[in-house]
Amino acid sequence: MTAAEATISVTPSPLPTVSQEDSTVLGSSGTKRDRSDTLGSQSETRTSTIREQLHASFEKRASSVGEQSASIDPNLILPKCELPPRSEFQPVETFVAAAVAEQHEQKDDTVPLKKYKGILETFRFKNDLVMLYRLLLALRTAGNGSTLHLLTRSSSKHARLIHQIVRFNAFDLPPSADQVSQPPMNYELADAQLHLMVALVSSNSVFLVPTLTSLWKILTHQVVNAPVER
Repeated sequence: MTAAEATISVTPSPLPTVSQEDSTVLGSSGTKRDRSDTLGSQSETRTSTIREQLHASFEKRASSVGEQSASIDPNLILPKCELPPRSEFQPVETFVAAAVAEQHEQKDDTVPLKKYKGILETFRFKNDLVMLYRLLLALRTAGNGSTLHLLTRSSSKHARLIHQIVRFNAFDLPPSADQVSQPPMNYELADAQLHLMVALVSSNSVFLVPTLTSLWKILTHQVVNAPVER
């Protein structure tokens, strides 16, 4: 064997060639990636535009509501009730919350308990207008609204008290012992009663009709030939 025969010739393998079909596939894959990036960018742009439009719309609406609120006639806004000093009002709230909660445990209010009876008699005799004003406020605020919830959740247990609230007329008060004529109209009591009746209706719509009937009687008080409510 000669040296030339013993020599192993190594022929380099040819480099793999990319066919036209493979090139098309690769090209289309690259195109798909570019298209995906483009769509993603367009989606982000669209989302940003929608967000800006919504924000502008909300600002415009808030500005419009603010302008409308500023243009509302003050006489059409429900008047706020001035609360007594906390040191004087808190004991009344505590008393009212306890009285209503205790009475609520009974079957009905046919036989009112002592505290509950005190509230009923204050409405009935109207001889302590300062306490009556505080009671009207406390029935709405006592227990952070939980007392009002008890009144409206089971109205049959508190029928007499609700009746006293609804039929009360701050413009038709009996004269006191030292007064000969009827006392002047008490608008503080009227405001407190109105707030309480609105709260009753908001809590339970079953009180809407009696509340409207009561308001009509109050509005037509001492009005000659006033139409009867229906």
